[in-house]
Amino acid sequence: MKTKLISLLVVSAIFLLGCSKDDDIILEDLILEKTEVSLKEGQFEVIKIISGNDDYIVASTDNEKVSVKEDIDEITVKAIKKGTVNIVVIDKKTEQKQIIKVIVSRNIPEGAVIVGDVLVKWDCEKIPPDGHVVIPDFVRGVKTMAFFYCKSLKSIIIPNSVEFIEDAAFCGCENLTYVNLPDSITRIREGTFEGCSNLKSIIIPDSVETIEGYAFSGCTRLSSITISDSVTTIGEGAFFECRSLVKIVIPNSVKEIGESVFSGCRSLKLVTLSNKIEEIRAWTFYGCSSLNTVTIPNSVRAIRKCTFTGCSSLNTVDILNPSVIIDEEVFSGSGIVSLEIPKYLTVIKSGTFRDCKRLVNIVIPNVVTDIQEGAFEGCNSLESITIPSSVNNISWNVFFDCNSLSSMHCKAVTPPRNQGFDYFQKLIVPKGSKSAYETAEYWKDCSPIVEEE
Repeated sequence: MKTKLISLLVVSAIFLLGCSKDDDIILEDLILEKTEVSLKEGQFEVIKIISGNDDYIVASTDNEKVSVKEDIDEITVKAIKKGTVNIVVIDKKTEQKQIIKVIVSRNIPEGAVIVGDVLVKWDCEKIPPDGHVVIPDFVRGVKTMAFFYCKSLKSIIIPNSVEFIEDAAFCGCENLTYVNLPDSITRIREGTFEGCSNLKSIIIPDSVETIEGYAFSGCTRLSSITISDSVTTIGEGAFFECRSLVKIVIPNSVKEIGESVFSGCRSLKLVTLSNKIEEIRAWTFYGCSSLNTVTIPNSVRAIRKCTFTGCSSLNTVDILNPSVIIDEEVFSGSGIVSLEIPKYLTVIKSGTFRDCKRLVNIVIPNVVTDIQEGAFEGCNSLESITIPSSVNNISWNVFFDCNSLSSMHCKAVTPPRNQGFDYFQKLIVPKGSKSAYETAEYWKDCSPIVEEE
């Protein structure tokens, strides 16, 4: 009996020892495929877990620069932004820890020369075959002439990280058809898109305050442009020779426009001017041969020389400020048929209406004192005119080549100074002043001279 009990105990012990040995858990060391990787922005890499215990904590020390994802026995690391970041891997069972060092460098496209965070130049020979360029989103600025005459450039995406684009950055990119302007820039610099002859439309973002000179000059296919009401200044020649532009609205935020802003925009038909503009500069609408009507807001104090020269379709000009100054040649060669000169204008300057071949009616206010050289020269549809009594000087060639002018009514009792105005037809004068006109230089050459009834 004792022997059987001992045997049973031995067997039990052996059994227990055997079970203990089979159930013993052997934990593995945490080993990773690699502990350092170098990536460019936007790239990713999968790192295998060579050994471990299948339960891990994986975390990035900077999720804005590197993101991480763990899946069973591998870790996916994605580079987001330049910098050096550690990925911490902890085995929950052994509490062993490994560090993966991730070095992220900027992904600079082929052909781009970037210094710091500024795009200095893009090699035109290395524009992608489809002509599409995306500026990296770490770029803060684009330097002068960065894409100068890159004829293979067709479209470009400019990220909101860009705070400035310098002069002539895209000048001469004649095949550029699309560009987005980020709402992070405040100025469109001089000549930025000059000569981009295939650019068809543009939207000026709300952040822009200034459009500098010749920014879109020579964009001959530009037919649509939206100027935001954040813009206060439009520089000289900004839209010079934009021959396809049909309509333009200058928002009331704009206080200043430079010379020749729309000069040569031969398809331009409709213009809405800001009611904050105080001066319409020289040659603003020079050669806008399709423009047919314009309202000059009350805020305008002066219309400078040659503003509407060559606007051959211009029928109506409504000038709201009666005290506005009108410089020389303002309407020369335009198509206006009639105009009531502002009632406080005192001088009709040289060539103001020269070659207005459709002008048939003009009202000169009784405050004008001086009609200068060639003011109505070549107005060969003008048939009659009244010179108010306020006029005391008429310069030479004022009515030269006015072939249809056959009647003039001069209301001054004393003949105004006449420097040879080239008119020799019927002259109507105040009662009792006929003899004075018959003896006055140049007036005496008119025939007949008759007194008012």
